[in-house]
Amino acid sequence: CHACNVLHSQPLNENAITDLFRQFENVQLDIYADTPVITPDGEMTSSKKWARKLGLFYTPSILFFDRNGKEIIRVDSVVQFYRLRNILLFIAGGGYQYQPNYQLWRLDSGF
Repeated sequence: CHACNVLHSQPLNENAITDLFRQFENVQLDIYADTPVITPDGEMTSSKKWARKLGLFYTPSILFFDRNGKEIIRVDSVVQFYRLRNILLFIAGGGYQYQPNYQLWRLDSGF
């Protein structure tokens, strides 16, 4: 899709973003496929069923989960460099553990 192409050719093509993504386990799934998956909380399902359960109806979507399988934050649609970088910093730096709201963390952090 066009939005996926923009995401992959712009922010996901930047070294600063790819360097941050290396700190995470990454999986790319087709939300329309029946690919078997084990979710972060250990459930066995298909990518299509899991997407429905998560309320994903738009691509691209990037979801972040903590070590216990709880969703931290999601990014739906096209996201530009600075917002994606800041979200990655929010998660990688553990900001979500003391400030569960990304926007408040961003203001507190001066981004």
